[in-house]
Amino acid sequence: MSHLYRLQIPCFQTLSGHTGPVTCCAFDADGRSICTGGEDGDIRLWRFVGDSYRCAKVIELGPAITCCQFQPSGFEDLLATGSTDNVLRIWKAFEGDCIKTLQGHAEQVSSLSFNPMNGDLIVSGSHDLTARVWRVSKEKHLKELRGHKGPVVLCCYNPNGELVLTASQDKTLRLWNPKTGESVAVLKGHSKLVWGAAFHTKTEWIITGGQVGNGDAH
Repeated sequence: MSHLYRLQIPCFQTLSGHTGPVTCCAFDADGRSICTGGEDGDIRLWRFVGDSYRCAKVIELGPAITCCQFQPSGFEDLLATGSTDNVLRIWKAFEGDCIKTLQGHAEQVSSLSFNPMNGDLIVSGSHDLTARVWRVSKEKHLKELRGHKGPVVLCCYNPNGELVLTASQDKTLRLWNPKTGESVAVLKGHSKLVWGAAFHTKTEWIITGGQVGNGDAH
């Protein structure tokens, strides 16, 4: 089950339909479409019709869905998903057609992120301790980002697409040059597992969240 909120007011809408926990959700670029993925192995696509979101497509994949994201504005209307079968899939979202399959991870895909400046590039993080950079149109693995000693639980590009941030259960975060695969910085300070991180949209700040309930800014 997913909930939609408008800031400072109660829940706008509840999206029901999954038969297990919902593990990921994402808006498309204009906010009129939503993707949800769940442990039930379903990808559900919702469209805003009239005054509410309605389920427009159900893709019954099978393996649990772990992450999802729509392509950035200005590119094709594609959707990327990661799952527990170690695979990234690229979909023509509302047609329900899988058009690209990106394989190479040895364990489940835990996170993914399109390059905000180039929707043909995507980075994925995995429990196999690595992140990978891919060119979607060629179904090609470009770089492996290796250095973490625990599962990678999050990966994302910075706003200009020049850096990749990864967070790991090894209690560290790393910054990478996605063109060379080089680790350019290791961020330490969390005493327990790191679960989340995000770039500030206009500065070089990064905020991170960990298991002990505190957030750190770097």
